Amino acid sequence: MLGKTRKVSGRGESVAANYAFGPAEDDIIIKHRLLTRTTTTRGEPPLKKLQKKFTSFVFEVDKEEDNNNDCEKLARAFLQELTTFEIPLLKSRAIVEANVREKENFTELKDEMNRQILQAQEDIEDLKKQLEESKVERRHKEECEAIRKLIAQQPPRSETQKLITDFEKEIAALDAENTAGSRLLELRKKQFALLMHVVDELQNTIEEEQKSLVEEMRIATEELKNGMEDASGGSEAMAIDHSLISPFLQNHDFVPHSTLLSNALQHYINSDTPSHGQKIHSHILKTGFVPNTNISIKLLILYLKCNCLRYARQVFDDLRDRTLSAYNYMIGGYLRQGQVEESLGLVHRLLMSGEKLDGFTLSMILKASTSGGNATLLGDLGRMVHAQILISEIEKDDVLCTALIDSYVKNGRVAYARTVFDVMSEKNVISSTSLISGYMNQGSFKDAECIFQKTLNKDIVVFNAMIEGYSKTSEYAMRSIEVYIDMQR
Repeated sequence: MLGKTRKVSGRGESVAANYAFGPAEDDIIIKHRLLTRTTTTRGEPPLKKLQKKFTSFVFEVDKEEDNNNDCEKLARAFLQELTTFEIPLLKSRAIVEANVREKENFTELKDEMNRQILQAQEDIEDLKKQLEESKVERRHKEECEAIRKLIAQQPPRSETQKLITDFEKEIAALDAENTAGSRLLELRKKQFALLMHVVDELQNTIEEEQKSLVEEMRIATEELKNGMEDASGGSEAMAIDHSLISPFLQNHDFVPHSTLLSNALQHYINSDTPSHGQKIHSHILKTGFVPNTNISIKLLILYLKCNCLRYARQVFDDLRDRTLSAYNYMIGGYLRQGQVEESLGLVHRLLMSGEKLDGFTLSMILKASTSGGNATLLGDLGRMVHAQILISEIEKDDVLCTALIDSYVKNGRVAYARTVFDVMSEKNVISSTSLISGYMNQGSFKDAECIFQKTLNKDIVVFNAMIEGYSKTSEYAMRSIEVYIDMQR
């Protein structure tokens, strides 16, 4: 049996013993202690002393003399000495029992400690799991907080839902348009077969009309030539006209160089009488000259300056390569004549051709949205243009942003206009005036005053916008007078 050892002393000797002993080990230890223990009087071992007392008692008993008193005395001495041995034995027994109980307590304590260690290990594992769960929960909370901040930066749900509804309506309208286009395409396919039967007749008709037009232009040119020859003291512009058209007038079959035609057309475009340049087109048609893209675009500009949209559109349709500038000129011409639907039709055609829109095109579309025409058709143009700007990453210059703000304001979307105004790098007085007018129309006087105070280089237009807005209500009528006095300073 293994265990912690202690020393048992006697005459300088030591023996190893356990806290708990078996019966055989107890006998050996007791025997050794009895044989080695010494008394304080004689120094003899107790067992030897007990042996002597027992021997004396036996000898006394064996005597035949009447010595009962001596025997009793020796017996009492023997019993007394024996009693001295019983006390250490009882003490040893008590120690052994105490050691056994201590061992049992230690065993129970060890088991309890092992149980607590296992419980502590289980608790540690549980705490580790809780720590990992806490880390995950904290990470989720941080992600949720980041998402919350992003959501807070977005516009309200009502506005987003309204935009979604508008886009859904737009998609439904486009689907309906696509369906109508498909049906129209099927119809055109059926009509194409019929068209092929009359191509020859149409070709003959076109040739006759061209000959007639050339003849009319030739007669008009000769009349103009005769008038110029009879006139005296003509202006410098007429002299330039004569020098430019003299090759055409002297020889009707003269085929001019592209540079000469371009210069002549540019001259008439810049002059006060652009209609005189139409005779150059007449000569081009007569000689069969095929103009390049540059000359065709200048012819288009010439007819637009003459307010001849019909001939301008014919030149545009005859272009082999319709450039973005050609589309822009034609769209601008329609807008100047108030023909918004035709201009938007060209915009749709431009988009279908795959050509990318530029800032000038988008500015004209925004101008069309403020023309006051069909509200259903034009109401969402500003928002569509804004989306196109964001998608195509077109450079947002001051002109485009100002046109976008004006479109939003005139269509009652002042909140969108303010969004565009806030992202402008340099806020000009025109955009400020448009936004102030929008706020005044809505009765948002504080917002209008905020924009007015931040406007630099105020002109009379922005003052008039404030005065007009204040004068619409009796409550703010006095402020209009204050703004007027401030303007006079």
